[in-house]
Amino acid sequence: MNLKLIILALLLSITSSLTAQCTRDQVLADYWINYVGSQVTLTELNWSGAVNDSTCQPGTVSNLAYQRTLQRINYFRRLVGLPDQVEWDETRNVKAQDAALMMLANRDLSHDPPDTWKCWTQDGYDAARKSNLAYGTQSAESIRAYIQDNGANNGAVGHRRWILYSRAKSFGMGSTNSTQALWVIGPANPAPDIDYIAYPAPGFFPKPLVYPRWSFSKPNANFNLANIQMTDANGNDIPLEVLPIANGYGDNTIVWEPEIPFEWISNPFDEPIRVTVTGVLVQGESVDYTYTVQMIPPDGPQLCHPGLSLDVDDCRCHNDLLSSRADANAPIRVFPNPFRETISVTGLPPNTPVDVLDMGGRLMLRRTLVNQTLDLQLLPPGIYFLRIYGQSATTAIKVIKSNH
Repeated sequence: MNLKLIILALLLSITSSLTAQCTRDQVLADYWINYVGSQVTLTELNWSGAVNDSTCQPGTVSNLAYQRTLQRINYFRRLVGLPDQVEWDETRNVKAQDAALMMLANRDLSHDPPDTWKCWTQDGYDAARKSNLAYGTQSAESIRAYIQDNGANNGAVGHRRWILYSRAKSFGMGSTNSTQALWVIGPANPAPDIDYIAYPAPGFFPKPLVYPRWSFSKPNANFNLANIQMTDANGNDIPLEVLPIANGYGDNTIVWEPEIPFEWISNPFDEPIRVTVTGVLVQGESVDYTYTVQMIPPDGPQLCHPGLSLDVDDCRCHNDLLSSRADANAPIRVFPNPFRETISVTGLPPNTPVDVLDMGGRLMLRRTLVNQTLDLQLLPPGIYFLRIYGQSATTAIKVIKSNH
């Protein structure tokens, strides 16, 4: 791990000096150093408390745990373009420790714990009222859980919104080995100069941090009439469900759940997704927003999906699926699909060159279209992409070779 971080740090310095517009390597370096590097083990947490039938000892956790948890909080804020100077409030830390112990002692989470609870204290109660609460995680790992905000009761992504609140100034934290309280409601900074807060954010975004719920926040905006549209690199609509609007958690926010195929997260390609948010009421006027999230894998060289091309000026994969013919109105048809030995392709000029790529983007065969037919007998069964070189652009078409 240390060697990897050193290499990424070197890449960061080299890349920034060569290509000012290319931030991909910087995003990955930040991910490895400040997200992966902020993990806290139980040994490093070093919780000194205890709870049993006769003991309610809140204890303390290590300075390293506080340091890395704050490192992770500010990493996520920086990732979405927010100021990354949130600090700890020592008084709230102590009270949040009481709250974390209460959650552990009662094996439950509550923002309004009754005084009949085991290990109940007024300080713990006060902290629980104003904290994100987690069960099953500790210190820095709880921050990941809050940002993900999984579960039927978290459709408003309130935990995420408090951590990514545009005016957040200071937090407090308490942790045991398996519970955490993050005091998030408190003093606020002046509003920063930002247009909106999107998660995932525009630009390069590490795939491991892309979660099922997407969100778009803007202070004081009204999202009651807003709509969301998402398209993939080929311009195809991505199905999604907009969740009910719920204000009162940090900045006003709209949340939706897109149907992102698992392979988009797990494959080795950069995956650009275009998001359009329409009908946002800002000071009484309807405003639209459009941005592109470039989902990137944390390891390996940069690869563009078949059918996309790399723009060397900004290191992004761009859509070049226009048409492989001068007559853009004539569709390209591929059949049968799935196929066994040969496949027919119509809508293309004679002698059009075609590459066959596997799912990893490796060239398997190179063929020329003869009588609208491609001979693909040499391929083993599997999923492939036909990369068709046209007069004005390159097109990629997914095909499946069957063994029966």
